[in-house]
Formats: sequence, C-alpha cells, structure tokens
Amino acid sequence: MSWLLQWVLPNEVKQIDDLNRKDIKQSMQQLHNFVLQHHEKVKKVYVWVYLHQPFSVRRLLELETQWENKLQMKIHKEVELIPVVRKKGNWFDDILIEVNQVIHRICNEEPFDEMVLVSCGGQSLLQQAVLIGGIKTFADRFCLMLQDQATGEVLRQQFYDSPYKKSWLQLYQHLIHDYNYAGALKLVEGLEKNKKTQFIKLLLEVQHLRENFNFEEAYEKFREAKKIHPASNLRMLGTEIILQHLNGEMGEQKKELEQILELYRHIKALLLKENYPSFLTRFYRAREAVLKYIVKYGSDEEIQLPRVSSIYQFIDQIEELYEEGKINRFFGVYFYIKSSNVANALNVRNKSFIGHNRKPISKNAILYEYYGSRNIKIPQAAERFLGDTRIMLRDLGGALDDNLEEMNKYLIELMISAAREGDVKVD
Repeated sequence: MSWLLQWVLPNEVKQIDDLNRKDIKQSMQQLHNFVLQHHEKVKKVYVWVYLHQPFSVRRLLELETQWENKLQMKIHKEVELIPVVRKKGNWFDDILIEVNQVIHRICNEEPFDEMVLVSCGGQSLLQQAVLIGGIKTFADRFCLMLQDQATGEVLRQQFYDSPYKKSWLQLYQHLIHDYNYAGALKLVEGLEKNKKTQFIKLLLEVQHLRENFNFEEAYEKFREAKKIHPASNLRMLGTEIILQHLNGEMGEQKKELEQILELYRHIKALLLKENYPSFLTRFYRAREAVLKYIVKYGSDEEIQLPRVSSIYQFIDQIEELYEEGKINRFFGVYFYIKSSNVANALNVRNKSFIGHNRKPISKNAILYEYYGSRNIKIPQAAERFLGDTRIMLRDLGGALDDNLEEMNKYLIELMISAAREGDVKVD
C-alpha cells in the first residue's frame, strides 16, 4: 500500500513567515530526508500545523498556499497543510474531536492506502491526537514510525490489536462528522434510559429536522430538550435564536433571511463533506431565494413581477428594477448572485443528471468554474466560495456562522461525557 504520510510540526506557528524559522526549517529538512528515503512509498504528505491563534480566512489561504507550494517544491510530493488552532485551558478532548473530523475526511478520500505517522522526538498534544485518531479510524491501515534523531534509525509500529480500535462511540462520531443525524438516531435507539441520553436524542432530532427544513417541529424538540437541561451555553443559545427566527418570532423579514442563512449553513456542510449533487441542488435553490428576497425587501414599495420560465429572465427583471431605481438596496448581493462565478458553477448542475442531462458531476468542474481558473487547489477554491458567501450574506444583513459544526462538536462531547460517566454502556 502507498503511504499517506502524517507529519506534525513540533511547535506553534504564529505567522506565515514562520516557515523560515529555525525550528520549522529543521523539521522540514527532516521531512525532506524521510520522504527521500521512502520516495516510492509516499503518495501524499499531510503537514499538521498548530496555530497560536486564529487566522482570517484570507490569511489562512495565504498560509496554506505559500507553505504547500514551498514544501511541494522541496519534497516533490503532493502536500496538504492542516492548521489546528490552539485552544485555551483543558482542550485535549476538543482537539481530538477536531482531528478526528479531518482524519475521517482523509479516510473517506483515501479508502485503500496506509496512514503513516512519523514521530521524530517530542510527543505534542496535537501529535497524540493524530495518533489516537489515526488508530481509531484507519485501524490496521495505521502505522507509527519512530525515528531516532541521532542515528536516523526507524522503528515501525503497526496497530493490529489496539486499545483504540473502532467502537460504537467511534461510529457515532463518524456519523456526526458526516452530518448523518438519521444514522446517529438509529444508532442511539434503545439508549434513552436517562436524562442525559434523552437530551442527546432530542438534539439529534432537532438537527435532523433542520436538515429537512421542518423548523416548527425542530423548535418543539428543542424546547423539550431545554426542559431536561434548562441551563444554556453559547451553542444552545445560538441554536435557540436561529430556531426562533426560522419560526417567525422576530418577524417575517427575519424569518426569510434566516431561511436563506440556514440554506447556506447546509450548503457549507455539503461542501465540507463533498456531497456535490446535494450541494448544487441547495445552491441552486439558495440563488433563487436570495433573488426573491432582493425583490421583496430591496424596495420601499411592494413589487409584483409577472411569472417567468427561467432564472435568467428573473435576473433580467431585477436588473430593470435596479435601472429604474425601484430597488435601491443589496447591490453587492445582486452582482454576486448574477456573476459568472455563480452562473458557471451552477451550469455544471444544468449539464448533469440532476439538471435533466446525462453528465456526471465533477467537484473539479464545479469549483474550477466558480473560481474561473484551474490554477487553484480544490480546498482553496472551496474556501474562496465560503469567503465570498460570507461577504454576500453580510451585505444581506446576516452572517455565515458555524452553528451546525458547533452543534456537531457539542453532540460528540455530550456522548463522550455520557460514556465516561456510565450513562451509555456500549462496547
């Protein structure tokens, strides 16, 4: 089997220029020497970077682009940089969840190759998390290589019978990372024997109902959950506010804006899990919803438009309203939604089987069409899409938040806590 090489930088990174820092240059030289020795085996290199503090989206893209390009030139292998932000306090459980999510994605992308973690000395918390996550997810396809810094001698450790082997809890985490709330609900059937597991099941139902845009019932389930645990936290509070907006408690305009935001939350999730048919379907509906919002709330008076047979005719109607001065808000949103970036990406849908044609859907085609060039990596094109989306939604009066991802972490944390305290007894 080919190797998916995991390399964890030993120290924190504070800025993009840290690639030229002495300790990091030394680590990169060790990586270069290792890849040189095992060139035929190494398929791809994943470099885990521990960030001292969060970077902006643009700065993070710049970090990934610069470091990956320089490393690829040095070791002549495909490189993916995986940044992980330092957490305050006792954060090891949090980092395990975050690392597991990335490793789960790697396992889905590379279902046949071996994951090899190289350790050249100190065991940082990040490296420990990569070790545990790799063993759990890749099982007998995971290998640890310990390299003596003085002699260069390598000791290979294969984990055929590991204490971290796959378990019920690991399967639960994989389902949550995949946003597969229906699967997770099936998995927890019969475990609703105490308040903690009842609470978890209700929150799973909330997320599943949101996924299917059944917001009224989702809010009912959320209120049931709050009766069990009235004390709130930021994630629960954020979800409650979202559900209140979605159910019209803050007025019709807030409701319609929140529906657009919810669409984009799911679009983001589908993009992250690489479900491109569903991504295109939701993105197509989101464009239509945004255009209708512009017509309804971009004018000081009510506008009635005749029905048209295509989205392009609808865009022409809106353009006339802007030219006539009847719509005088959301200019940036309008130009983004009608842009060639959006139109070309959605044209992939129109030419595919979900657009009543026969072509398959290619993630490369979607994101290259959106970006306008093939001179970009797929993860970076995806980040560019999300960055543009954030700007567009801000102009609309909303924001693309991380509510779904934060609720996923919360659902995993709750189940880990329940298992530790004996509230869930599974293998």
